[in-house]
Amino acid sequence: MNTFRGVTVFIGWLTGSLAGIGAILYVFGYLITIAQLHLLGLDAQFFGYGNPYYVQEGGRFLISMGQYLGDIFLNLLIAVAIFTFPILIILIIVLFFKRKKLGEYRDRWKNNLDKLDQKWPSLWRGLAFALLLILLFYLSADPQSFNDPLEISNLLFTSESHQATSDTADKIRSLLINGETESLKAYFLDCLLFELKAAVLLFLALVVTSPWRLRLLAISPFAIIFMLYTIFLPMLYGVLNYQMKFPVINLSSDNEMLLNRSGNLYLINKTDGEFILWDCSQKEVLWIPQSEINAAEIKKTEFLFTKCRGKNN
Repeated sequence: MNTFRGVTVFIGWLTGSLAGIGAILYVFGYLITIAQLHLLGLDAQFFGYGNPYYVQEGGRFLISMGQYLGDIFLNLLIAVAIFTFPILIILIIVLFFKRKKLGEYRDRWKNNLDKLDQKWPSLWRGLAFALLLILLFYLSADPQSFNDPLEISNLLFTSESHQATSDTADKIRSLLINGETESLKAYFLDCLLFELKAAVLLFLALVVTSPWRLRLLAISPFAIIFMLYTIFLPMLYGVLNYQMKFPVINLSSDNEMLLNRSGNLYLINKTDGEFILWDCSQKEVLWIPQSEINAAEIKKTEFLFTKCRGKNN
């Protein structure tokens, strides 16, 4: 009976955990997809994405984040090893020759700190919390820098000169149109680093304020900034890491909308009942029922603005 109960509890826990993970992946995937469609100037209702699609996109996002974080931590470890190795050698030499005197200094500082902690037990926590607050506002990015890329929209319909956005958004828009993926990746990595800084500061604030009665109020600035960055990050990923490459397609059809459009059409999406196409020369999105298509020739995948870059800039 106890074994059966234990298995039942484990299955219930596992089911709840999987449901929670699925919900997180769904939210991430939804934010990514909405940001991508807003970037292009399209509406999600025309695509009919289902829940599995959003979960899949969320999974890809987490995998990419794992790769980015792995690269960041690896580079950090290499940098720390390079810069700290000479210091460790010097410390070892100093400890070997000045071991007794350093021990006296250590004991003296320890006694002074113990006396200070007994007299003002919360002093170090208050000073540490004040320092964390200063670092929070000093190291945090302006939320507008996260929002600038999200201001860009209607890439499929409007030229760069017609888009009224901030200078940063205009610059990112130009990078997107010209396909400068490395510069876009660098901007996203900067935003990811701000997210990591906010996470570290939130963790330290939780440790420092652990015995305080007003702990939740004290850590609220750290939690708010961390949550803002967490919401913005998948949307930024959808914009800055979006590979705007689609298949070039030629269609045989009696539909008058497709006349004289050969070679300029990109297949944006296809379902069982429709083709969604983009004409780069006219900057138009076409919705064509599959029943009106006699034949389709799908060619290689190309960057959206390769054929018509001169008309998009």
